[in-house]
Amino acid sequence: MDETRGRPGWLERSVENLVTVVASVLPAMRRRELHGGVSDALTAFLAYVVAAMVGARMLYGAGFLDFATVTGYAGLATLSVAFTIFALMLLRRGNDLRGLAVGLVWAMALGTVLAAAVYHTADVDGFGDWILFGVLPAFLPAAVLLLARVGPLAGVLATLAFVTPGMYGALEHAVAGWLADPEEQAAYGPVDPEAVYAVQRDLLEGQASFAPGDPERVEMFAVLGAGYPYEGVFAREVRAVGDLIATEMGAGDRVMRLINDDAAPTDFPLMNRTNLRRALAFAGEAMDGVDLLFLFLTSHGRPGAISASFYPVITRDLRPEDVSAALDEAGIGNAVIVISACYSGSFVEELAAPNRLILTAARADRVSFGCSDTAEWTDWGRAFFVEAWPMERDPRVAAHLAQEIVAEREAERKLEASEPQIVEGAEIGPVIDRWLATLD
Repeated sequence: MDETRGRPGWLERSVENLVTVVASVLPAMRRRELHGGVSDALTAFLAYVVAAMVGARMLYGAGFLDFATVTGYAGLATLSVAFTIFALMLLRRGNDLRGLAVGLVWAMALGTVLAAAVYHTADVDGFGDWILFGVLPAFLPAAVLLLARVGPLAGVLATLAFVTPGMYGALEHAVAGWLADPEEQAAYGPVDPEAVYAVQRDLLEGQASFAPGDPERVEMFAVLGAGYPYEGVFAREVRAVGDLIATEMGAGDRVMRLINDDAAPTDFPLMNRTNLRRALAFAGEAMDGVDLLFLFLTSHGRPGAISASFYPVITRDLRPEDVSAALDEAGIGNAVIVISACYSGSFVEELAAPNRLILTAARADRVSFGCSDTAEWTDWGRAFFVEAWPMERDPRVAAHLAQEIVAEREAERKLEASEPQIVEGAEIGPVIDRWLATLD
């Protein structure tokens, strides 16, 4: 390096670190300096977390980048690097340990990309294939870097230290699977796309036996969807809301449920663009001009989308324009539309219309809370469907009450306010009033 240039900048150092790690098998690169400053480490960590989240989304359809997931990936990287550096200190290796630590994080980022690519294209069947096509490629760049930088014997020992945290988690997962009840294991087995697709028409038509209603009476029809298949709270919400609307809100059998559920992928129709269009078309054919649609979608979310990804059967999330197009194609006018997800306010602009009431669990740039595999309701779902709507059957009044409940609880927990949205079209009020009169 030209001494007159001074220390290279942050971006140049990051590129040099990445190139050094990638080409660590070359003799010249084994002597090249790895930059080990704080900004170098943070850049490597960011690259690793981004690679891990992109890989998770590609393989598993994860729809939401939450704090727990990010800290989980960052925690694994920290433990792996700490174990390795401690092992090298015990071996009294005189290498630049700070630079090597940063290099190992870059190696984890590269390994994650490699593992995702290999695993995505491989024929994976069981724990052995997962180790072969997923775990081993993930650790390969780090092993090559260690062997090249610290020598064969120390490199092998340091690699064993590096893989210990990840292998512990893999073995713990495997042992839990081996000890699990066989029926439970079967329920969470790989999803067969052909089997799932084969039953979609029957599942949809089985719920769509809508009898023509009374043209002089405002009747409620409902289409409900749970998008994220890997946490049971969304499926439980849809089932419970369906029961509430059928019994307490007078919809009876005019309710359709679309549920993505990895534990029971063929119990309900999938919640995807195609099924949403078909479900709304069924409702639209049975509705007359005075009827009211209740559309409820619950899932994880991001700006401009709610998660519907269910690998390998669904690979695309649901966007506001998808919902709007499905409503228009079905010819549905009067509607109460409820979107319960983080950033769900981003759906308002596309869906708002004079004959619609739009309720969302959060502002366009805010998250909502309460998503958990063990929870019965999300925070907003509980506030609206459990505490507010059964008492105040007018959804406009119930929505304002739910806003107050959520705001109070978030303030108590010192959370950033989600700010649920209520957008009422100028023409929907009289329709809701006439529907409420039918409940008396």
